[in-house]
Amino acid sequence: LSFDLNVTTAGANGVTGWLLKVESANGDQFVEVNLNTSLEAVDPSVGEWQTFTFPLSDFANSTLDISNIQVVMIFPTWQTGSGAVYQIDNVKIASASPM
Repeated sequence: LSFDLNVTTAGANGVTGWLLKVESANGDQFVEVNLNTSLEAVDPSVGEWQTFTFPLSDFANSTLDISNIQVVMIFPTWQTGSGAVYQIDNVKIASASPM
């Protein structure tokens, strides 16, 4: 799973972290991780496009049914994102090896 994120406005409360939540099985299964746990191991920066990559195998190992992913959410940590503005582009869920 990969995507590009551009935080254009940091937010009034000073965002302390960004999260990725992936849901499957009608929301009965989910995984929530910090963006800085991506393969790139960085926090989002204001005004800069950044790529974040997460191996689907990590999600499968935590019992998420990756064959039934229905929702992907990216958001600031609870009560820190008031006024934050961000863009997401190039969202991909793909096999790492050619088919």
